[in-house]
Amino acid sequence: IHISAFGLSYQVGDFAHMRIEFLNISGSVLATSPTVTVNDGLGEWQKLTLADIDVPPNTRKIRLVIGLTRTTGANTDAYIDGPIEAVLNRK
Repeated sequence: IHISAFGLSYQVGDFAHMRIEFLNISGSVLATSPTVTVNDGLGEWQKLTLADIDVPPNTRKIRLVIGLTRTTGANTDAYIDGPIEAVLNRK
């Protein structure tokens, strides 16, 4: 699986992040991808990519988890925007 989006951080310490969760038929998490993050404070859009992630056996759902975290200041100065691209390849 390959998923990408764009993230931006205006404040070092505030960050945008995403990961993939693979769920079985009952909704339990079988596995989680690494988390990709932008946290440089430069205020420039950067491509966040999760590439070549293997889908575990018995996966019935794939959930994209997107988050923004504020660690300094009064506002969350991080963003994620699209287009969000997802590609599934059979092996």
